[in-house]
Amino acid sequence: VFTLVWLVSLAAAMVAPLGGAWLRLPGIRAASEAVSLAIDLLPPVLLVATAVLLWARRRQDSVAALLSLSFLMMAAAFFAAEGFFRAVELGWVREAFAHGGRCLLMLVLLTFPDGRFSPRWSAWVAAGLLVWGPVAAFWPAPRNLAYAGYLLFLALSVLSIAIPYRRLAGGLERQQVRWVLFGFAGGTLLLAIATLVSLL
Repeated sequence: VFTLVWLVSLAAAMVAPLGGAWLRLPGIRAASEAVSLAIDLLPPVLLVATAVLLWARRRQDSVAALLSLSFLMMAAAFFAAEGFFRAVELGWVREAFAHGGRCLLMLVLLTFPDGRFSPRWSAWVAAGLLVWGPVAAFWPAPRNLAYAGYLLFLALSVLSIAIPYRRLAGGLERQQVRWVLFGFAGGTLLLAIATLVSLL
């Protein structure tokens, strides 16, 4: 079942952003609009490439497999895909991918690096996240409230990695955590840039 969900998410992550970009092409009149489109496509392309590499190399590792799936879901829901889902009148599918990708990413952070909830309070955060995801997706509340909830869960998820990191002895596990935190910071920076460009 997981492989099927992964393959469907891969198809959506490739078709939706490219379809959205294709629909925007006729409306491009200036170089700045073309640059904006390219920047909107960059994060989904990087997410898909990373997801495929994770899947090819580490699919037996549950944390890596979930991270790969979360990347595909987020790529399918990125800004570039919005026009595609609007055109085929399946906006709810994009929302499902977006909320599912966010929840999976935070679940991965809560269980990184060995698939266990450590510190123990992170299991409660995961339970709250599993309740919050569907509520945020289907409750008719302001989008800002949903984002504020996700930011709270995200902060707790990063904290669940950062606190044990300080106690880790030097070695492979500490290096893995360092790279995850670095990658997460880089991804957040790319998301911020893409958001700013799409608002211009």
